[in-house]
Amino acid sequence: MASGEHTARHAARARGPTAPTARARGAGRLRVRGGRRQAPARRWRRGLPRQVARELSPWPAPRREVSKVYAMVKHALDHPLGDLPLREKLRKLRAEKGAGAKVVMAFDDVSVPLPPMYDPDIRSVIMDLAEQYCVEEGITDIKFICSIALHRFIRPDEFRMICGKRLFDKYHSTGAMFNFNAVDKEHSTWLGQTEEGECVRVCT
Repeated sequence: MASGEHTARHAARARGPTAPTARARGAGRLRVRGGRRQAPARRWRRGLPRQVARELSPWPAPRREVSKVYAMVKHALDHPLGDLPLREKLRKLRAEKGAGAKVVMAFDDVSVPLPPMYDPDIRSVIMDLAEQYCVEEGITDIKFICSIALHRFIRPDEFRMICGKRLFDKYHSTGAMFNFNAVDKEHSTWLGQTEEGECVRVCT
């Protein structure tokens, strides 16, 4: 009898916790809280500062209030530190170049596997406001170039994610939103060499 009980206890320990016990601990399940799904606790998060753990979370970050983000970026464009406001620069450009005034907005690609930005992507907000300023100041020759270096070309859906739907719909189909081609020389202009002998070409 005692031997049989000992064998049963030993078999139970070998099997591990029963299914109800595992479910009670929330193993392998997503918790839904406030309409957002949350991952089960991760051991790697233990001991990390709360902000760091949140940035490393594999789940989408909470959506920021769009109006506050736009207000923050607009204030930065209108009151830059140690420089002229963007609108003032655009007016000077328009006065110097007239109808030939051009603006290029360059942005990084999505090749580096960093955690995604909070929604909305701050790059789309900056470019959206900057484009509005350009149009209001009479500058309509605007191009959006993804600075991919020697990375792969980003796809249309990635352009839409980075630049935002409004700019994508307005410029991508016209050819004014594209990837920088660092390989074909006809897409760049030779500027010369640095003091260290490095060749410099810029996108045209």
